[in-house]
Amino acid sequence: MNAAAREWYVRPAGGEYGMENGSSYQDAWDGLLAVVWGEGGVQPGDTLSVCGTHIYRMSNNAHIATQAVVNVPGGTGEQKRITIRGDCPGDPGVVWGGYIRDPEKRHGYSGRFEWTEDPSHHGVWSTALDAGHYGDWFFEQGDSGCHPLEKASSIDELAQKKGSHYSVNYEKGSMLYVHPSTEGNPKGRILFNLYGYRFSIRSNGYITFRNLGFMNPRPFWMGNECPHHVRFEKCRLFYGTSRMFSIRDGMDYMEVVDCEIAWAGNGIYTISSSNTGAPSYYRFTGNYIHDIGVRPIHRNADSHAIGIQGGTNGLIADNVIENSGSSILLYAFTNQVLRNVVVTRNQVRNCHTLTGTSAYGISTQCSNNSLSDKSGNQFFDNIVTNCPVGYRFQFEHDQEFYHNIAAYCGIGLEASRTFNNKGPRIKARNNIFFSSRINHVRFATGAKNYLFDSDYNLYFPDGANMFVLGQEKFKLKGWQRKSKSDANSFVADPLFRNPLDGDFHLKPGSPAAGAGIPIGITHDMEGLPFPAKPDIGPYSSNASR
Repeated sequence: MNAAAREWYVRPAGGEYGMENGSSYQDAWDGLLAVVWGEGGVQPGDTLSVCGTHIYRMSNNAHIATQAVVNVPGGTGEQKRITIRGDCPGDPGVVWGGYIRDPEKRHGYSGRFEWTEDPSHHGVWSTALDAGHYGDWFFEQGDSGCHPLEKASSIDELAQKKGSHYSVNYEKGSMLYVHPSTEGNPKGRILFNLYGYRFSIRSNGYITFRNLGFMNPRPFWMGNECPHHVRFEKCRLFYGTSRMFSIRDGMDYMEVVDCEIAWAGNGIYTISSSNTGAPSYYRFTGNYIHDIGVRPIHRNADSHAIGIQGGTNGLIADNVIENSGSSILLYAFTNQVLRNVVVTRNQVRNCHTLTGTSAYGISTQCSNNSLSDKSGNQFFDNIVTNCPVGYRFQFEHDQEFYHNIAAYCGIGLEASRTFNNKGPRIKARNNIFFSSRINHVRFATGAKNYLFDSDYNLYFPDGANMFVLGQEKFKLKGWQRKSKSDANSFVADPLFRNPLDGDFHLKPGSPAAGAGIPIGITHDMEGLPFPAKPDIGPYSSNASR
C-alpha cells in the first residue's frame, strides 16, 4: 500500500457522528449515501470501514420505490485497491439490500402505504406495494436483528402462521399481507426487498470487499457492465434473489474467497454467451456454500453452488458445499472453450434433487455436439458424500481425476456421453469409492473412441452390479477383464476414522496407506506431504495430526 493510503469510516444513517467527515469512527460519515468518493474522500489505496448495520429507510415522497445506490470507483492496480471492509472492532458492518418504508404514507397514494390491521384475520396486517417485489424475501426487524418471514400460500394460511407474508402477485399496487412474529402494528420493522442499498461497481476494477455482511444483496454490476479484479474476502452473503454472483463475459480475475454464501437460487455462476470471452483467471476458494436452490422460489433444475460456463485458468479449491443441487459444474456450449480449470480440496455433501436437479457432486458437462478445446481440467483431493452421483465427467478431452473420495453416493463415478463416436476421456488414479448405493463406476458411453484409464483405486464393497460398462454389469474382477482397466485396483475396507461423521482420515493399518502410485500430486488436501509411495485417497496416512 502507498504511504498516503487513508482509512475512512461510515456508520448507519440518522446518527450524530461529530464532524461527520469520515475521518474517524467518532467523526464517521452519516450513512452510505454520504460517503465521499474521489477528491476529499475515498481514493485508490484507501480503506472504507463500514460500521454497524445499514438499512435504507426510504423516505422520498414519490409514489415509486427508489434504490439507494452506492457508486464505487475503482482502484488503479493491485497495490492501490479500494478496500471496503466490515470488521470495525465492536461494530461489525452489515449492509441490507432490503429497505424499510419511512414514512408509509406518500404523495399520490393517500393512506395506502400505512399498515392496516385485517378485521377478518387476527394478527394480519396489510399495506400496498409501491413497486414489484421479489416474492419471497421479506424480513422482520426484532431485538436480535432481522429475520426472514416465511411465505404463505393464502391469507388463511398466513393467519395461522406467525412470521409469514403473502401477496397475490407481489406486483406494484397489490397488497402485501404480513403476520408478524410479535403482536402489534409492524410499521417500521418490516423490510421489503430489491430497493435497499446496492454497491454499484460498474466496469471498475481493483476493489476488495472484506469481512462485510451482505443481507438480501442486489447485483454489484448490471447489464453490460464489465468489472475486473474484484475480490470478495471473508464476507457473508445471505438471502439472494436468483444468483448470488452472476459473472459474465470479460469479467476476468474475479475472486470469491473464504466467504459464506447461502439461501439463493445459485451461488457463484460464470455466465457466458461467447466462445472465447468467458470469465477467466477466477479464484473461488475457501467458501462455505449451503442451502442453494432449496426455498420453493429458488428451486430449478439448474441450481448449483458453483457453475462455470466456458473460460480458462480457473481455480475452485477448499470449498465446503452442503445442500445444493449440482454443486460444482463445468459446462461448455457448442464451440465454447473451457480449459485449465483446477478443482481441488473441495468437500461436497448432501446434494438435493428438489425440482429435478441433477444433483451431481462435481461434474463436467457440455452440449452434445461440443468438440471445442476442453483440455487441461484437473480434479484431485476432493471428497463427495451422499449425492446421487458423486462425479460425472463428459468431456472428450482428458480429465485428470486423482486422490478423490466418493462416499455413500448412488453412483460414485459416471460417464455416458456419445457424439460422432467420441466419448469421455478420464484418467483416474488413487481414488476411493466407498459404500456406493448403486454403482461404484458407471461408464455407459456407446462410443468406440473413449478413454477410461483407471488404476490404483480402492473400492468397497464389491458386488455383482457395482461396475457398469455399456449395458453390462460386473464385480471388480469382471470389470478389470472387460474394461482392461484397474489392474492394480482392489477391494478392501479403507478403515476411515469416522466416515459417518465425515472424517475420512485413514486409521493405522489402512490398506489405502502406501497403496497408490506417484502421479505428481505431492501433498494431501490438508497440505501435508504424501509418502514416497503415496496413499490412495486425499489424506496422507504418515503425517502427524
